[in-house]
Amino acid sequence: MNEIQLNPIFLKTNFKRSVGRAGFSLVEVAMATAIAALGIVVILGIIPGGLESIRKAGNTSAEARIVSQIIGEIQLSDWQGGAVGAPPGGNPVNMPGLLALTARRWYFDDQAAPLEEDASSFDTSLSYVARVRFSQNGGGVVIAPGGAPMTNTAAVIIDLAAVPLKNFDFDDTDLAAQITSQPILVTRQF
Repeated sequence: MNEIQLNPIFLKTNFKRSVGRAGFSLVEVAMATAIAALGIVVILGIIPGGLESIRKAGNTSAEARIVSQIIGEIQLSDWQGGAVGAPPGGNPVNMPGLLALTARRWYFDDQAAPLEEDASSFDTSLSYVARVRFSQNGGGVVIAPGGAPMTNTAAVIIDLAAVPLKNFDFDDTDLAAQITSQPILVTRQF
């Protein structure tokens, strides 16, 4: 009743050729392997540069947070520190509270969180060490355009080292490359 008609074009297909050509030749496999290897080598060459960029960005971000924390602490501290007779607009030498901050060291972990020296994890968490010093011009005194000293402003420099050394020597010239210095004008907030 219903006969299936075969198309003569399908009958003329050369099955021997298609059966003998079922895989890839050795040359094709070698070329594909060489291209894949080249791609992997290029990708592996890019990774270290990217990791270094990520590390530098993380350090820069942590250092910015640390400087911000130190500035906030300086701004909110009592610069007079109970000194009697400190002259108005006096030199920071007459402001023992501000001088005490320059004698102090600040310690931070890798996320810029402050560390206390007596903490049990201090030695394993320490990543940054910071200090505050007065700028070289006039011991931190800021002079207004009229020539009068500004009483609530001090010029300080925050030195920051990304090293896990509690007793890092900021004054050693051989270690200067490890120090980031931020000159800052700090104004008291009260």
